[in-house]
Amino acid sequence: MTAQRSRIAALALMEKIGRYEMVEEAKRLGELRQMSSALRKDSDALQAKLVNETSDVPLEAQPYLSGFIRSVRSEAADCLDRAGKIDAEAEGLEERVLEAFRNLKTVQIALERTRHEALLAKRAAEDAKTDDLNSFAYGTHRRRG
Repeated sequence: MTAQRSRIAALALMEKIGRYEMVEEAKRLGELRQMSSALRKDSDALQAKLVNETSDVPLEAQPYLSGFIRSVRSEAADCLDRAGKIDAEAEGLEERVLEAFRNLKTVQIALERTRHEALLAKRAAEDAKTDDLNSFAYGTHRRRG
């Protein structure tokens, strides 16, 4: 195997691995974004529940109202806190996905350049072979004539 073929094979493998890793990280990023969104929606739903369920509180439930409010607010804050932690993780992962994309593009460009160089070299070799055959045929024809 020539050095150029080896380089093409290595670059093709690097491209395949890079693409796989980037896709996997992008999937994980999507999952994290969905989790964060769901937690924020849960927090909003809890806030809405708090408003709806505390607007018309019967007199006998008044002593329990402050505990209920604290509990719902705490749960909503917990959802937002977890969403914030997930967002921070997603931000770091997003940077890695972008870096993987840049690296993948670099490998793809190198691969295409190497393939193009190999094609040009092949064509040049074929042209040289054709020229040699033409020269041989022309030289043979001239000797007969």
